[in-house]
Amino acid sequence: MNFIKQAAAYIFSPFSAAENEIRALHGLRALSILGIIVYHAWHVASNTHLTWMPEIAGRFLPNLTTTVNLFFMLSGYLITSGLLHEWKKKGRIDFRIFFLKRTFRIFPSYYILVFFMIFFVGAQIRIVEGLPEPTADQQRMLADMQASYANRIWDLLYLSNFVQGRLVEHGWTLSIEEQYYLVFPLLASLLIFRLERKHRLYFLLALYFIPLLSRLYYLYVSVTPDSAFKVYYYSHTRFDSILVGVLIAVFIHDWRDLYNRLMDHHAGKLAIASVLLYALRHLWNINEANYENALGYNFADLSYGGMILVGIHGKTWLAKALSIRPLIPVAKVSYSMYLWHMLLTGVAFSKNYRIGEPITPFLLSLITVSAIVYSFLMAWFMYVVVEAPFMKLRDRVLRRFREA
Repeated sequence: MNFIKQAAAYIFSPFSAAENEIRALHGLRALSILGIIVYHAWHVASNTHLTWMPEIAGRFLPNLTTTVNLFFMLSGYLITSGLLHEWKKKGRIDFRIFFLKRTFRIFPSYYILVFFMIFFVGAQIRIVEGLPEPTADQQRMLADMQASYANRIWDLLYLSNFVQGRLVEHGWTLSIEEQYYLVFPLLASLLIFRLERKHRLYFLLALYFIPLLSRLYYLYVSVTPDSAFKVYYYSHTRFDSILVGVLIAVFIHDWRDLYNRLMDHHAGKLAIASVLLYALRHLWNINEANYENALGYNFADLSYGGMILVGIHGKTWLAKALSIRPLIPVAKVSYSMYLWHMLLTGVAFSKNYRIGEPITPFLLSLITVSAIVYSFLMAWFMYVVVEAPFMKLRDRVLRRFREA
């Protein structure tokens, strides 16, 4: 009987949150992955010309790409908070412990997907190459697959955000995050955490504008056919979202009393302002691509940053709405949901859509919900058989390191 209880507790562990976890941040993480899946379902369906879609939805859905910014910001906040806590306690960062934690948490699930894609795409290439008379569409598909397969080394090295034709198309975000994990602890230990709190804040604020200036440079100074690619995918054009999370962590750590006073008096106003700014950013129809590529990210950062500040405070209607229980399991398995959602969105289309038929509102909703359900079930499975076992192994390894 105890074994059954223990097995059930293990299998259903993603459905509960520990007391010290901030539930509103779980809610934001859950909404982020759900927004990404909804976006990709819409993006594939949009190739069929969704003429029935209301204009407001046609503005909102393409802008769900900004939910990637939220992922970046949450990573920046959580990693920096942990490093600040360690620095305050020990006066240093134990890089060995930090990188062991990140390796056991991230690498297993990621490399399972990468090696699966190497096998899967390689098999597809051999099938198409074996066709006696491939059609023009099949030849184009073969060329695309061969290009992405040739770039697999960059997926393996977490550098895929610098190449076009990635094997894991959405792996560019994971590459940026991994680069942050490698660079930021070193920079924090050597410089940022050694500065006085005022200078630390100024330094991070100055860093925040580097990506914006880089985007403007590619869009208006060094204009090339791949400028849009550089603006959207390169690390030095996108790390401002991560820095917002870093700034929030530093502000709360260094200016705790000020943060508490501001939240006690103005959290409700900040919640409303954040939601309104989110709506303005995602619904305002600005027919200028360079606005989206240059300043659009910053407006999204402001809205999401406000939500994170309010969520950490935890006492407003927004924080309570983000803390609802159904969002917890989605947040807990969001990493693997992100990893597998592209493939499983394709499965949702193949199961529910026949080429040539119109995509109705009901069909698009069915495909989207199916993609979410498939992604969640796959992620839950991966959490139970891969993520949780490796995290337990991580804890045993860390105990040995600390005892040595």
